Amino acid sequence: MTEPPPPPPLPAPSPVDFLVRPAVWNTDAAGLMSVRTTVFVDEQNVPMELERDGLDPACRHVLAFALTANGTADETSPIGVGRVTASGHIGRVAVLADWRGRGVGTALIRCLIEQADASVVDLNSQTHAIPFYQRLGFVVTGDEFEEAGIPHRRMMLKKRVGHIG
Repeated sequence: MTEPPPPPPLPAPSPVDFLVRPAVWNTDAAGLMSVRTTVFVDEQNVPMELERDGLDPACRHVLAFALTANGTADETSPIGVGRVTASGHIGRVAVLADWRGRGVGTALIRCLIEQADASVVDLNSQTHAIPFYQRLGFVVTGDEFEEAGIPHRRMMLKKRVGHIG
């Protein structure tokens, strides 16, 4: 199987109308799970028992929030989430439908890469999202496989000092 050509570069950033911050499972679980349930369980039909894998307490998490008219984050309504394990595996990255294509996913991934202690990070990309991750520097490293009934491929990124994505 031949690899598809590399995707075009990321578009120029638009004015930022959201904020991404580190999250802590013990205090932010409700917000993290609200986005993940909407995207994975409701939209993609992933069974809740697969989505809740028991790894969350040991992971580093990030949350994205919309900014209000006065420039503060509306922390009552998260718009995006993600996590990274101690070994550098990024996962559970989800952005609410109304916020897709606005830079939230890119900001989440960059924040997760920064939070990872590992020099190499990896993830299991849904196949339709491979070009998105390639634009951030990830490379496909494995064959297609199914996870929760959705086709995926493993991707990796070697972190470089001073440059992310």
